Amino acid sequence: MAYRERDYRGGGAGFGGVFLFLSGVACGLLIATKTGKETRAQLSEFLNRGREKGQELLGKGKDELSRQKEAMTSEGGKEPFYESGKYT
Repeated sequence: MAYRERDYRGGGAGFGGVFLFLSGVACGLLIATKTGKETRAQLSEFLNRGREKGQELLGKGKDELSRQKEAMTSEGGKEPFYESGKYT
């Protein structure tokens, strides 16, 4: 049985990934129009608006859930449809 060398090129994909990452960072630094401080402030403002909107929507959802729950419990004295015999 003859010994066969394996054709293995390890590290090529790793080097390519690192090269692409560093190229992206370099392009980002060259193209960036704002300083890091301005970018962080803009990102913080964006996230704060998103949090406020999320809290507002959550409040509306809770209110609607409470309203639906109240409507269901206030109709508790009525005969359920499936027991009324009207579905047959």
